[in-house]
Amino acid sequence: MSQKSRTGAADVMGYAIPELKSNKSGCYVDYYVRNPVTGKLQRMRIKLNRFKGQAARLAYGRQLVEVLTVKLREGWTPWQSVPDPMAEPLTVSLSHAFDQWQRIKAKHTRHSSPYSYSSMGAIFLKWAVLQGLGDKSPAEFTRSVAMRFMQYLSDTRSASNRTWNNYRVFGAMFFGYCVQRDYTKTNPFKDIKALRTQGKSREYLTDGERLEMMHWILNNEPDFMLPCILVFGSLIRPGELRRLRIEHVDIANQVIMLPAETTKTGVERTPAIPNWMMPYLYKAEIHRAPSRSWLIGSRFTPGDTPLARNSLNRIWTKMREELRWPSSKQLYSLRDTGIIQLLRDGVDLLHVMQQAGHTEISTTNKYLKHAFPNGPAEVREKATSLYVVKGLFADATIA
Repeated sequence: MSQKSRTGAADVMGYAIPELKSNKSGCYVDYYVRNPVTGKLQRMRIKLNRFKGQAARLAYGRQLVEVLTVKLREGWTPWQSVPDPMAEPLTVSLSHAFDQWQRIKAKHTRHSSPYSYSSMGAIFLKWAVLQGLGDKSPAEFTRSVAMRFMQYLSDTRSASNRTWNNYRVFGAMFFGYCVQRDYTKTNPFKDIKALRTQGKSREYLTDGERLEMMHWILNNEPDFMLPCILVFGSLIRPGELRRLRIEHVDIANQVIMLPAETTKTGVERTPAIPNWMMPYLYKAEIHRAPSRSWLIGSRFTPGDTPLARNSLNRIWTKMREELRWPSSKQLYSLRDTGIIQLLRDGVDLLHVMQQAGHTEISTTNKYLKHAFPNGPAEVREKATSLYVVKGLFADATIA
């Protein structure tokens, strides 16, 4: 429809049918409607650029055109004291709403979180589609449906209580988004109670297992030694290693600078490099690598190609299986072992907390029982007697 025919028809109807358009600036919906004050047609434009991706903009725009057209035919105008159609719920499928939410989460969450959301989301959406809910409104995903999904996790997928609780939070977050967007009125996961879980089990490597690990790496994957040393010695999390570059390592001052955007907690820290690590770092030629090289590249040494997400775990799992260790001995166990070793070495608890990047001293304190399972030997050897004064009651017999 030409611009002239649109406005010509609008002179009679008092509005022009909305149209979805796009230009270099993005997508938008525009329409004409008579201004009751001036009596003239006024052009209205609703931009859609807040939606990420052309497909999402077009899908929302088409729905908006339909809603606006109905409203205008019923006599609605933007100047009336009734809710704007933009604020009214649109007919959006569960699959489409979920796609919108994942795009937003991927943009605003940190590091591994989008990957976790994607993994849980794939399982959630596959189940919903098999239940015939993919093309339905989110409002049709009721609490009873949510409970069926949680039962599926327990019965079919044998999810642990901790995993079950993670899905519960995941579902509540997604439907919280749907409520905010007026896709549904209630959050079906909101009132589902969490299951009881045991405290986090902190696995660590025994002295014998550490020796087994060293021998296996030297004989099978010698380059794998560098990331293991960094996890154990500088307490850098495996996920954080993938985001560090050579420029973050200060060999001269023996520190590694972790910017906030590279850490799990979003707080920058500067763990020290112990003296014993220095020969390994020089052997890896970290001091000669270009500053923008990845600290742990695709071959576990400094390089231009970033390390793939599961590369470290793949080698660790291979080693663990060949050494016949239990599955509870994870790569992250090496970091726990490093924390325990520092405590055994007599490093101040606060300094261990800073090295590990813990936000609470209570977190570091939990490692003490593993560092000293029989209590600190120093207490037995150096503690002063109740008698205080040497020789007092020395010959007394204690019944």
